[in-house]
Amino acid sequence: MLHLALMGMSPNRAGRQALPALVQQFHLDSPLVIVTAAFLLRVLLILVLRTFRLPHDFGFAFEIGSVARSVAEGDGFSSPFGAPTGPTAFAAPVYVYLLAGIFKIFGVYTNASALTALLLDSLFSGLTCWTIFLLARETFDHRIGIFAAWLWAFSPTAIHTSISYIWETCVSTFFLSLALFLTVRLVGCQRIGPWLRYGAVWAVTALVNGALLAVFPFLLLWLCFRPKQPVTQNFGRALVAGVACLICLSPWVIRNTVTFGTPLLRTGLVPEYYGKMQLEEELQDSQDRFPRLQHVKELKLYQDVGELTYVAMRRREAIQLITAHPLAYLKLCLIRSLLYWFGDPYRFGHADLKTVALSMALFGSIAAVGLLGLLLAFWRRVPYASLYAIPLLTFPVVYYITHAEARYRHPMEPYLMILTAFAIATVLGFSRTRVIEPVPVR
Repeated sequence: MLHLALMGMSPNRAGRQALPALVQQFHLDSPLVIVTAAFLLRVLLILVLRTFRLPHDFGFAFEIGSVARSVAEGDGFSSPFGAPTGPTAFAAPVYVYLLAGIFKIFGVYTNASALTALLLDSLFSGLTCWTIFLLARETFDHRIGIFAAWLWAFSPTAIHTSISYIWETCVSTFFLSLALFLTVRLVGCQRIGPWLRYGAVWAVTALVNGALLAVFPFLLLWLCFRPKQPVTQNFGRALVAGVACLICLSPWVIRNTVTFGTPLLRTGLVPEYYGKMQLEEELQDSQDRFPRLQHVKELKLYQDVGELTYVAMRRREAIQLITAHPLAYLKLCLIRSLLYWFGDPYRFGHADLKTVALSMALFGSIAAVGLLGLLLAFWRRVPYASLYAIPLLTFPVVYYITHAEARYRHPMEPYLMILTAFAIATVLGFSRTRVIEPVPVR
């Protein structure tokens, strides 16, 4: 299946005929050129702005960096909060081990490690131009694919995310966009092999960011109920993909079962706990009246009882508080849903009002135009409009009930870019969206 995607690195001759001569002359319609330009731009900004000068402590990469440090120093997958706290399943393993490998080679919390990690993030951010092109070409047309890929290459939010902090965001964004492209390629596919590989790709995606797995079952249902296709056969193939995903996830689940005595993908700090913290802040107007793991006493409790017991204890407290104040919690959820799409002014710290306003305007405009593109896609009866709606509707829900930050919206931005490109193309009148589904994988 991936070899079909690799073919997309070469410009499509049929699609090129509809592009301006200048674009063709300088190969600006080549996904390879776009990916290279995006990556080099990010590298240049990292070096010029010296964003690799990060704190040589917990602030280097926060919980993921702390677990990676433990792995690199031979203490195993443990201690996500900067102090020895024992085994953890707080974070998904793929990015942690990538970062641990960087620590082993370039040192823990060093500038060299920071530069390497940011280059890795920038590489995946650049590669996302490729998956955006492939997905947009299949669901709209060649020109929108090129347009959307260039939008991503120069997107301020995409650039900022890849060069400013070390987290799994860029890697998970790439894998989710790849998974959506492969979803399109499975339409009408009758062979089992591509479905097995599809499940494996989703397993890798979940091992980068477990929250992304929330999208998977809805995409399987979307594949099952494609028009003019037998639901029963599609359901069987979707089941194969699901089983393949579970099999690939099983080593990590088995590790957690052995370690914690119960099967789980990750513990994290459960959504109710984050919701509880913000709810207490709302009710008591204080940031110091609820426990945070940065507090010494809270960290000591975490160390004493262990991760699983601690999370269960805080979950019970969270449910009790939310149950006692449902309207206040609902209000916070509604506020977070707006902040998720249109920006959180509090994340700018002590920035001046003008900077905050400009940043929120940029952040919000991407969402507004992208959502307009989604409405236009439904209005023009684009066959794949519902495909774009699935991640945009399902993935953000966990952040509506917990807390909203710009990086948590980042995995949705490739689809906002594609829909933005479609909206602009529709307004300017150069969209020639296909109304037939692509040739399935053979």
